[in-house]
Amino acid sequence: NNKKKEKMEGLVQTFFKCNRFIVVGASVNREKFGNKVVRALQENYGSDSVIPVNPKGGVIEGVNASETVDDALSRCNDTSTIGASLITKPSITEAAVKKLIDGGVKNVWTQPGAESKDAHKFAKEHGGVEMIDDGSCILKKLGIKEPKTY
Repeated sequence: NNKKKEKMEGLVQTFFKCNRFIVVGASVNREKFGNKVVRALQENYGSDSVIPVNPKGGVIEGVNASETVDDALSRCNDTSTIGASLITKPSITEAAVKKLIDGGVKNVWTQPGAESKDAHKFAKEHGGVEMIDDGSCILKKLGIKEPKTY
């Protein structure tokens, strides 16, 4: 089990080396994790490095949200340097992961509660992508209890 833990830690380090981040399940509600993840990534990488995805669109933490994963991907030059964090229901995770992997994203992190065995299987089989889906929380890994307000 130590080997699996080390492997996940390596995936986490690779994720944090990404240039930009797509946050699927981003929210305007500051109490929700979909908003906290956006703010935490903005705090660490800058506002321009985060693309929130919410089917209602709008502005989330000062950034125009994409309504779809496809739209978010179209805003990226090199999808291989993108990290995608998902705060979604497992059924939404499956559809989003398929679009992300097909779009060339190699770094995918499902937050606790968003994990999907089908998404994991698809990522591995279709993109050779190892997802971070072991229940690790991006906020904890960044050492953030409550992201700052912008």
